[in-house]
Amino acid sequence: AMMIGVSLAFAVRMSFAAYRLGLFGGADAFALIALAVILPIYTAPYMLHQIAPLTVLTNAAICSLVQIPINAIRNLLYTRSSKKLFGGFEDEPISRKAVAFLLGYRAAGAPRFAFSMEKDVGKREFDFSLKNAETEEFCKRADTWVTSAVPFLVYMAAGAFLMVDEAHAAGILGPGGAGLAIEEGIADRVDLHMGTLSTA
Repeated sequence: AMMIGVSLAFAVRMSFAAYRLGLFGGADAFALIALAVILPIYTAPYMLHQIAPLTVLTNAAICSLVQIPINAIRNLLYTRSSKKLFGGFEDEPISRKAVAFLLGYRAAGAPRFAFSMEKDVGKREFDFSLKNAETEEFCKRADTWVTSAVPFLVYMAAGAFLMVDEAHAAGILGPGGAGLAIEEGIADRVDLHMGTLSTA
């Protein structure tokens, strides 16, 4: 009963704080609270904790990293069109260009469901500030740097799926920490193997 209370308190406080900071939209916050009500604790062998919402958030954060290679691929495809990827941003240092290359992409046409990564202060500059999903407008301007506006709820759904999957056995069970699927001899029936930082 105590762990259920801890899980609910964590979910409510985390959701409210993330919403107020603009890290979550309202749907993301409500989803985390709903998860804590439906499944406040989750137990599996060798888990560090039983707080299901914390595990989902950890997994979601890991899943969200998939956007980095997607952005890199989009930027590489943009350069194949014989356009300068950083055209108009010649004054930006290489370090900021590298951050932009990973966190966003240059949209050739008008982007869909993306936030602008630019600001105009007499010249074009990158803007890496957090965008509040509740108040920020989607960018509709062509040939501009944007970052994807995929709702965090999508990553949370993937994180919940991975939580109830076999990911927690990676590094712990099986020969050499290969996981429970290897230990049980069913690895050939597993479509996706993934580790998670919510266990040790």
